[in-house]
Amino acid sequence: MRTRFAASIVAMVVSVLVVAPAALAMGTIVHVGPGDGVLVGLSDDGRYVAVRGASSVQRYDLVAGGSVSVPLPQITTMSGDGKTFWWPDGYVVRRASLTGASVIVVPRSPEYWMWEKVSTNATGTVVGLVGFNGAYAATSAFVWEVATKKLTRLSPSATRIANWVTVSASGRYVSYYSQIEPVGSTRGGCIYVRDLSTGITSVVSLNTAGKRSTTGYYRHPVISGDGRKVAFLSDATDLVAGATTRVWRLYLRNLDTRTTTLLTANLTAPSSYWPDLAIDGSGSRVVFYRLAPISTGGNSLQAFVLDVATRAEFRLATGLGGVNPNGPTGAADLAATGRVAFESHASNLVSSHLTGVFTRTL
Repeated sequence: MRTRFAASIVAMVVSVLVVAPAALAMGTIVHVGPGDGVLVGLSDDGRYVAVRGASSVQRYDLVAGGSVSVPLPQITTMSGDGKTFWWPDGYVVRRASLTGASVIVVPRSPEYWMWEKVSTNATGTVVGLVGFNGAYAATSAFVWEVATKKLTRLSPSATRIANWVTVSASGRYVSYYSQIEPVGSTRGGCIYVRDLSTGITSVVSLNTAGKRSTTGYYRHPVISGDGRKVAFLSDATDLVAGATTRVWRLYLRNLDTRTTTLLTANLTAPSSYWPDLAIDGSGSRVVFYRLAPISTGGNSLQAFVLDVATRAEFRLATGLGGVNPNGPTGAADLAATGRVAFESHASNLVSSHLTGVFTRTL
């Protein structure tokens, strides 16, 4: 398996483009769901947002209005079409719809499926998973194909840590992070994309010489809906020309042009427990996180959306009257239509002073 994997790696070249950031205008903030709700997901078209409350999950229709209940309160993921909902339940993975009770989709395995580490394609036919195997004290990346009931390990069994599996809208492409792969590699692992149609695995984190970079660490890779771009964080020193110091930066890899672009630099060193990056269908906008001032003093984690073409960026959570929020921002999701859904613990975003899940539109 490792031999075939190594032979299928595709080399790519890199380039750099740096543009000064500008302001990005955004629409009114709207609160969705109960206070202190948790974001489950935003549909690809921006119409549906799923929110987990204290005792249930509701899917809200942002176009027609109203909401419907999802059978399981533990739901952690919604498919891109807003029709299926997923939950890792120990050694199995469950799926629910709006019309029926949950069913076990991924059967019992030696892997303990990690909470909130499930991703799906647009229709919920391909599922990305991260499993923990106590026998090896390691996490591994997998993909489950619902129609064929096929479970594929993306990262070799010798891998120490694998994480952040994301699936393109069609289900053909899967991005993931894997550390100590191949066996004997150094530093912080690597980011890969697997083409499930051809079986080819390509390296995303390549240096300016077109070789796999071993000079830094990587966090939170996410693949665009069309499967052709991957955003990620890294403190590597050889991914683009001029970025040679060990600071965390946001990058975008274009798999068609085989180029890596530096989007923004000097980010706070991210924790593995930070919210994941978000990217829209074409890879034209990316949501990322940095520490930023809040109105009560000091800094807290805040989400920003960045336009790739112009480098314009905007803080998602802004207080009434344009002041800084008075609390941190959590996970965010981004639709192709420009609608963004995000969590915030700030109580000054809307006049009701509710916290929880909010939406706004570019």
